Amino acid sequence: MPLWTYADIGFDTGKQLWIVQFHDAKGDGAGMLAARSIAVRDGTSFQYEWADNGQLPNGQVNPRDFWHVRQRILPEHVLRVTMEDGAIAIEGIRGVEPEGEAPFPLEEGVAAIEFAYSLGTSKGFVELVDAKGKVTKKLEGRWIITENLTMNTVGTYPHIRLRAEAEDVHGLVITGTSCTIVGRRKE
Repeated sequence: MPLWTYADIGFDTGKQLWIVQFHDAKGDGAGMLAARSIAVRDGTSFQYEWADNGQLPNGQVNPRDFWHVRQRILPEHVLRVTMEDGAIAIEGIRGVEPEGEAPFPLEEGVAAIEFAYSLGTSKGFVELVDAKGKVTKKLEGRWIITENLTMNTVGTYPHIRLRAEAEDVHGLVITGTSCTIVGRRKE
């Protein structure tokens, strides 16, 4: 594993692969892993994005800005990053455990939370889905943060998501600008 100060989890739309890009203290690349899927156990992360007004993958000049959006992780919250059965596996170091009832507990019938980002606006959206995969509620235009959350990648581009099963979610903290998805307390 390279020496790194931060890393970004994201999806490379050109290569159709999930990636973890490691960066050193200067922000320079310090390594990268790529795979068809990612599994995060007890992960703490926050959204990071930057505009791209450069070239499109075919070499043409991009006529409009679009956004690169990632979930950023910090080494103090990560125990290890490995490859397991062809997938990137990130094992987190749990932070403060949630106490009491979540401000926004999951509604009955919610099987999972799925989230992703708009490349047009850079903002995240959080979907509460039922056992059949139907979206029962959608929060849009949010910054997304995860705390102690276990999640996996699902779907295919352009419908890719990070997914946390309901039994792994303590609840949500929702504001006008953000949504924090809090993992279930571990005893």
